[in-house]
Amino acid sequence: MKRKVFYFVLLLLNLGITHISFAQKKTVLSHYHLWNTAIGDVQLHNKFYFNSELHLRFTSQCEGFQQYLFIPGIKYAHSKGLSIAAGFTYFKNFPHGKSPLPIALSENTLWQEVTLSNKVKQYSFFHRLRFEERFTQRLVISETGNTGTDGRIYNNRFRYRCLVNRPIALKEKVYVMAFNELWINIPGGTTNLSLNQNLFYLGSYYQFNKGLKLGVGLMHQYLNRGNELAESNCMLSLLCLYKIESRK
Repeated sequence: MKRKVFYFVLLLLNLGITHISFAQKKTVLSHYHLWNTAIGDVQLHNKFYFNSELHLRFTSQCEGFQQYLFIPGIKYAHSKGLSIAAGFTYFKNFPHGKSPLPIALSENTLWQEVTLSNKVKQYSFFHRLRFEERFTQRLVISETGNTGTDGRIYNNRFRYRCLVNRPIALKEKVYVMAFNELWINIPGGTTNLSLNQNLFYLGSYYQFNKGLKLGVGLMHQYLNRGNELAESNCMLSLLCLYKIESRK
């Protein structure tokens, strides 16, 4: 009972904080993108897994990269309802959209996370709590107007994702999946407590076997870019989920 109450409180936190920054008066830009994601686990030994994510994100016309991310990590599956992980993210953001960066900027991030899961009838819930230590390239503009980078800016960020899925057809081969994720800036460095971004996803996937799932969905991103500017972006998302277990 206590565990169910805890999960319910997490869900309310996610839904409640989502709109903190939405009411502020800002200029809101809109973009449309294509996001491709591959996420997988490779079993190393017993409950230890090498986890990796690869994100290739393209501009609305698929003329070039919007962003790409590589996220390796090590995960320990303590039980069916609890896993912990730690890893590294390399992220590069390219000039794109209606208010583009003058040059491409990269970010190196260390992260630690806990994932809790539970099941209610046919619904499977996953709650991921992640803490990040971010090292983002500092953009500088010279007196002559030239742009470049000078070192890195350090900030922290907290993320909470609530994901739910359930089978809907073909003898539990086809699933519907939805998630909402909050990204919250932690005070310190150059940031104050604020909503960095919010992601909402709705889609479905086909489970070919225990180790491979392919899915497609739509995603909405609210991205807070300061006191006066924000983005409201829509993406088509293509997803590959895989799991490779060692043979016993």
